Amino acid sequence: MSKHISIFIAAFAVFALTGCSKTKLPVLYPEPHSIQQGNGEFIINPGVTISGTDFDDAAFLEDYLRDHLKKHTGIDLGIESNGTKDREIIFKKASGQNDLGNEGYTLTTGKDAITIEANNAAGIFYGINTLLQLTRQENNSFSFYSVKIKDNPTFSWRGMHLDVSRHFFPKAFIKKYIDILALHKMNVFHWHLVDDQGWRIQIDKYPKLTTTGAWRVDQSDKPWGYDVIITGDTTKKLYGGYYTKNDIREIVNYAAERFVTIVPEIEMPGHSRAALTAYPQFSCSGKPYVKPEKTPFEFTDPYCAGNDSTFIFLEDVLTEVMDLFPSTYIHIGGDEAKKTPWEKCPLCQKRMKEEGLENTNQLQAYFISRIDSFIRAHGRKTIGWDEIMEGDLPTSAAIMAWRNTESAGEAIREGYKTVVATSQYYYFSRAQDNLDDSPASVLTLKDVFEYNPVPDSLTPDQAKRLMGISGSIWSENLQTPDQVEKHLLPRLSALAETAWSDSVKMNFDTFLSGLPRYFRFLDAENIDYYVDSPKGFKSDKFYEDSYSLTMHSNIPGTEIHYTLDGSDPVMDSKTYEGPVKIEKTTTVKARNFLTTGKYSPVRTANIEKVSLNEPVSVETTGAGLIMKSADTNIATLDDVPANIKWDKAVVSSIEIPARLKGENHFVLEFNGFFKAPADGIYRFYTTSDDGSRLFIDGKKIVENDGVHGFITASGQVGLQKGLHKLRVMYFEAKFGEDLRVEMDGPGIQRTNLGEPYISHK
Repeated sequence: MSKHISIFIAAFAVFALTGCSKTKLPVLYPEPHSIQQGNGEFIINPGVTISGTDFDDAAFLEDYLRDHLKKHTGIDLGIESNGTKDREIIFKKASGQNDLGNEGYTLTTGKDAITIEANNAAGIFYGINTLLQLTRQENNSFSFYSVKIKDNPTFSWRGMHLDVSRHFFPKAFIKKYIDILALHKMNVFHWHLVDDQGWRIQIDKYPKLTTTGAWRVDQSDKPWGYDVIITGDTTKKLYGGYYTKNDIREIVNYAAERFVTIVPEIEMPGHSRAALTAYPQFSCSGKPYVKPEKTPFEFTDPYCAGNDSTFIFLEDVLTEVMDLFPSTYIHIGGDEAKKTPWEKCPLCQKRMKEEGLENTNQLQAYFISRIDSFIRAHGRKTIGWDEIMEGDLPTSAAIMAWRNTESAGEAIREGYKTVVATSQYYYFSRAQDNLDDSPASVLTLKDVFEYNPVPDSLTPDQAKRLMGISGSIWSENLQTPDQVEKHLLPRLSALAETAWSDSVKMNFDTFLSGLPRYFRFLDAENIDYYVDSPKGFKSDKFYEDSYSLTMHSNIPGTEIHYTLDGSDPVMDSKTYEGPVKIEKTTTVKARNFLTTGKYSPVRTANIEKVSLNEPVSVETTGAGLIMKSADTNIATLDDVPANIKWDKAVVSSIEIPARLKGENHFVLEFNGFFKAPADGIYRFYTTSDDGSRLFIDGKKIVENDGVHGFITASGQVGLQKGLHKLRVMYFEAKFGEDLRVEMDGPGIQRTNLGEPYISHK
């Protein structure tokens, strides 16, 4: 096992415990900063007592250890056996000068005693959570591994977010979510309480925020979208809910006992539809927002920045929020604000003139700065998504950098304390796996584990402004607690490894080796999690006599069971033991099974035996393709008007022309020929924002249509050597545009689809 171990010779000279021979230590999540293994073991039985009188929180800490250890062993500690108290678990105040800080601890397990020492109760709590992972079972006997650990966190902000606006989650699950964070030594719960789809916090001064803004017409059976119907009309079937002030006080206290700080988020100036439906007088129009017809995606209208009543409203809301949440930071959102209503609003235009503002970006900066001043006047600090630093925002505010991997470095260099929350690596609402070759936006466990959140080239002083990291779960497509848990775990363990142990991080192979034991730990805690599906195969085509199918599991100790008849695998299905010979078109389905019987989702692949397309007989006149372009506002390539007016040009590559960069609402079509250099199976890829399609010989090979971000789709076709008709279609709706087309084939690694493979006549 690859542990990063510091050898403290003097300290451990007397630590050579006697007893049974050493056994291999388990992988611990997150990895302690230093660990030394001893000999012997501490037997767990009801006679073991717990003592923690050095701390005011001793009773809770004792109960916490007792309750969680019972889940893992069934044993109640502190029930005296034969009247003896010969072995103890002791919580002690660390003595003298030390470098444990507020959250560090030392943990020493010997044959007769276990001691956890810390400066504060938080350190004891984290030591307890490490101790729980050291539980060992042999036959019907339980014990703790003998170790000496010295441990403290790398980052002070170890956060995880949950969006309860798009889908409401009950109070009991919020408590469980906090428990899960605490078990992983995370110390910040970023609670996204309001957004366009629902207002989830009781505000006494504005009751319609919950009587209206917390409810919408029930569309839980439909795909998520921005066009929800918010209404307090109880004659309709409603969906939603909110947390009362008593609920929130209870949850805040519950989190504090587990050393988790709750940072509430009240979104502004955008993402405010629920509030503005309840109180439309704070919008620019004075009316509830209505999504424009035939617009596939549109951010909702913001609060009116020119209306002083808007700021009175928001200050009233924030006053009640700050009364409920004792956190130093209050999150105000600030992202993705739609500014076009401000351009047409007389009050906003008047405000800009009075304040000497040149554009609506500066108006947003004014808005954020005014709210920040209010928060600071009440002894708190502002934190928001990285858009809030666009303007003259004081560096007392903190930035949550989400838009890209460069945002955090920019914020830090500009003087802001910063939390890395990059969407590319820390948005856990994305799928953990792509099970069916669809163009899903996937974030794997390895992606999270291997991402380095520390921006490049920071000076020592700049590095001090990196507070930590935070993951996010947005609930657009997550309606139930079990869905949230399966998106959270096991990726939270990888996030925690970076947040706590970054300076001594284990390697990924070691991390994977601990997953079976870690999953059993989660089972004991009644926490759900995602089991990775089998890897190494996907939908494919072949034209030879047979095809060799291979697969593997990333999780040690799992079995792969598979079928070739289209049915879902069960434990009695065939066990994968080596390559499978396939001689005809076959649907393959496979699952990973843990030893506990828990299993992964089904990975499906269609292995298709095909004939190779014959080439066309044509003479081409030049390299490149013929590109057609036109203006049109569509949501799918199926909507391209039949009478659309095209502009034509010959281009040397498949890409968005420079003149259309930054533009919205257009469509492109590329036509010509693909030159297959040899007989074989070719795969084509389109990566686009928004929709794209690729056709070979008149047949659709790649489907990547619709309004979406930058994602990749692919498809295969069998081709004989020679020329084959090629057509690529693309459209841009709004909010970013990009198009890339690639291919691979016999003897060709994945490469851009360009010269010498394309031509036209």
